[in-house]
Amino acid sequence: MRRLFIALFPPRDIAEDLAALQAIEDRQYNMVRWKPMHHLHVTLKFIGEVPEDTGESIRQKLAAIEVRQFMVTFGGMGVFPAKGAPNIIWAGLSKTHPHLFQLHKKIEDSLLQIGIPADLRAYHPHLTVGRCQGVSEEIVQQYLKRHRDYIGPTWKIDRFFLMHSLPKANGHSYVPLDEYPLLQA
Repeated sequence: MRRLFIALFPPRDIAEDLAALQAIEDRQYNMVRWKPMHHLHVTLKFIGEVPEDTGESIRQKLAAIEVRQFMVTFGGMGVFPAKGAPNIIWAGLSKTHPHLFQLHKKIEDSLLQIGIPADLRAYHPHLTVGRCQGVSEEIVQQYLKRHRDYIGPTWKIDRFFLMHSLPKANGHSYVPLDEYPLLQA
């Protein structure tokens, strides 16, 4: 069994810009579990635990997806859930190309054909910056206010990845299984 997900991983310069949002040096935010820079990603689809043979079917379906390259821009910060005690601090995509939603839909439709259920929630593309279970809502709101005007870099999306998430004592490590290039724009 493998725990799989499909994601977009930003290049190093963009990941560094996003990592700068993490208030690691600020003691009032020391309860937030900031994501390591090499873990920063935009999830296209969380698949979950699947047997090895299903993993091969997933690879074949993903390889057949055709979407043109596109640009996105990071902007805005928020939390999940939107109401109540926050669990996740995220950076949003302020300028989202329709091809991102097309890619997400094609992934969902392709995997549905091999029995992987579609996520019925509306797709909200974001990048998790940190996890904040147990952090006071007031502290998280202060952080969001401090970064409310965040506008990040523009990123050319030219590939997506099938990832294996391996549990570790202090979180997960992500191992790329396959890379899928998008069509030239």
